Amino acid sequence: MTDSSPPFPSYGAASPVLPIPCHDDSDHTLANTLLLQTPDVSVQGDDDCPGVGPQPTERTPLICPTVNHRSNDYNLAPSTCSDHDRIKQGPRSPRILVITLVSLCFATLSILFLGFMLPEAVQEYAKKAADVKIDSLSIDSFTEDGIRVRIQGQVVLDAEHVKVFLLRNLGILVGSVARKVKIGSSKALLYLPDYPEGVLGAASYPEFVVSLRDGQTTDIDIICDLIPASLERVKPAIDDYLLGKIHSLRVHVESDMPLTSGAFPLGTHKVTQEIVLKDIPSLPALTLSRLNLAEVHLPDQTALGANVTVEVENKYPVNFTVPPLGFSILLRSCEQDFIEVAIARTSIVNIQPFKPLAIDVAGIIRSIPFALIEVCPGTGTSPLDDLLGQYVHGQTATAYVRGLPSDEQGAGLPAWLEELLGSVTLPVPVPAGNALKDILKSFSLNDVKFQLPDPDADPDSPEASPRLSATIQAIVALPQEMNAPLDVSKVIANAAVFYQGRKLGEFNVPDWASATTVQREESHELEIDARVENVPLKITDTDVFSEVVQKIIFGGGSGVKLQADGTADIEVGIASLGTFVIRGIPAKGDIVIKGGM
Repeated sequence: MTDSSPPFPSYGAASPVLPIPCHDDSDHTLANTLLLQTPDVSVQGDDDCPGVGPQPTERTPLICPTVNHRSNDYNLAPSTCSDHDRIKQGPRSPRILVITLVSLCFATLSILFLGFMLPEAVQEYAKKAADVKIDSLSIDSFTEDGIRVRIQGQVVLDAEHVKVFLLRNLGILVGSVARKVKIGSSKALLYLPDYPEGVLGAASYPEFVVSLRDGQTTDIDIICDLIPASLERVKPAIDDYLLGKIHSLRVHVESDMPLTSGAFPLGTHKVTQEIVLKDIPSLPALTLSRLNLAEVHLPDQTALGANVTVEVENKYPVNFTVPPLGFSILLRSCEQDFIEVAIARTSIVNIQPFKPLAIDVAGIIRSIPFALIEVCPGTGTSPLDDLLGQYVHGQTATAYVRGLPSDEQGAGLPAWLEELLGSVTLPVPVPAGNALKDILKSFSLNDVKFQLPDPDADPDSPEASPRLSATIQAIVALPQEMNAPLDVSKVIANAAVFYQGRKLGEFNVPDWASATTVQREESHELEIDARVENVPLKITDTDVFSEVVQKIIFGGGSGVKLQADGTADIEVGIASLGTFVIRGIPAKGDIVIKGGM
């Protein structure tokens, strides 16, 4: 080997290996790596590479140590060394990256597997961490077998609600890895555990996505189909609610939820949840803001029409439209049976979240059933007497409403809703009649004839008491809502009699006195006149009575003025309905007795 020939390994290379450019795409095999190293190596026999002779043997090393003795004629270009370093490091980078990605995927799948192979723990975390807020609950439409409801709100998982340390950390870990879960469309069954046949119905819901990350809010806007169960199964619960017996309610929910996280199907999980609805509100209070009564002419008769506006408070985030509905207005008879007294229909009602309702109701009273005006045994009053008496005295009375039969309802109402409305009887408080509080504008006894008691009469006989004959005159201020013609045909009155603030006695008109009525349309008033004869005046204070007698006899003809404070019953006739009695109307006025005998 001469100086003019570069040193090469003795296993057959005949020409020098040229430097490989940096952009070379050749395979980085072990052979290529060795060839690239050969220009940097000078083989100097046994001194530089021990054990290496001119010809390779079994003991010859495959790779010689790198020697710093470089040939001056065959130095590599600088780019060759840089390329060598890149090729030397190249194979390790993608291998490490692949290993890292596989490890991360394995860890992610492990966490998902851990979370969803322990559904009880994950469900327990979700139950305790979930915070659901309903912003709007609206009825999209009524279907043939149920209601289509739109639900809008937010769902957020708040780990602070979970007090168990391990459960909280597991939930946070699964949520941070999975991030979101898609709940597939399915059905939920609703039960009332406190009732043997308490199946409320089923709810079908679409698929939606919920964020599992702690504290992240998910907006929900879905439409569900609610299908109520048969009426017989929920009727006991409805009756208890109407009677005011339900203040809290347990609802059991079951659903098979198909879950998916990203591209990984997580199977179908059976979710059961028991919800306790506390502080269930009672029926909302009704306020009559408008009442108009007038005669209406029907094809076959004249009836009394009533137009009412009812205001109802709304404390709930509900939004839907109620179509016109027909109802029967009922009162209880002496035997506590429901007696229909009127038919009413509502207008279209648009219900908006948290806004009070104004419902216009038009009703027709064709006649007053006899069962409502007959006197109940042992009471002396009829059911209608009791109702009107409560109304006049500012007390809340109770009427009842029930849905009309399906053949009398409006078109387009689903059959299940007709059945529900027709099977439920709702009590409706009738607010106190403030308009009738001062219905008697004036009350007086005029043209009074005063008769002293007969001294020879039996003390217990009517002749032993002084007697009054007088004309009862009253002016009734009709409420502005009353536009039907009225006629008062009879009057009966009872009152305590006072003189200068001291009670003198009492008088009670024993029989109905015939009355005449004049209706003043311009002032919306009724003038009532009735004559009573020889009404006994029961003396309760003889000293006051003696003073009154002296004033009448020896008062020089000036007479005396007494005060009456009592009640009056009137028999009222409405041409379209017949007659009925209004009892206990407050009556207060003067009794003027002329002087002299």
